[in-house]
Amino acid sequence: MPNLRRSDRLQKCFFEVNTNPYRCLHRLGLTADQIMNAIKKKMPPLKSQYTALKPVVKDDGRHEMELSKEAGVCILGKEFTMGDGRLADEFDYQTVKNTDRVYKIAPSGASFQLEERYTLLTRMVADRNATEKVEMTEDEKRRYITLLQSVAGKTIEYPLERFAKVMTFGEVIPEENVPSHIIEYFYTCPCEATDFSKTKEYEKLSTKRVTDYYVD
Repeated sequence: MPNLRRSDRLQKCFFEVNTNPYRCLHRLGLTADQIMNAIKKKMPPLKSQYTALKPVVKDDGRHEMELSKEAGVCILGKEFTMGDGRLADEFDYQTVKNTDRVYKIAPSGASFQLEERYTLLTRMVADRNATEKVEMTEDEKRRYITLLQSVAGKTIEYPLERFAKVMTFGEVIPEENVPSHIIEYFYTCPCEATDFSKTKEYEKLSTKRVTDYYVD
């Protein structure tokens, strides 16, 4: 599987550091409400742009779809199947799989909605050196509108208390200068699989070490 540690692909957002193996809280300990508040405010580095469909009414009364640039927050989430072995193994449950997907997330009261954007593997194999495309022709826009209409991702809604289960991951950090501990985090990603405009921001925010979040 491609290397997930590259900060130009995804951005790790730590929300909790625990003891290993007891999971007693050491640092941070953000709640789902606090995370949702950051998502609502589209706080850096969460916000990114994507191309969406916008319904418009023409002068003659016809209803059509147009392309528009929207801003949102996209997060990596687990993709489960009935036979997914990670459901029976806590460590495996917390591990990223290449079948996981990136969703646009929208808080909604005591729940949150997920709109599927693309697979993790699509992001990991995307060419970060690809040049930015020029403005689309009208014909290309029509074809892209048809594409978006046909492949629009499914929307799922979860109660807020399930955020930690479906949207977060974790790993054990071996003992080295500090005791062994567990970090828990979620990945934020651009809402477009081929968007690498946030590379510098991700790299800047990735200079902190996990130990910076640890308290004796």
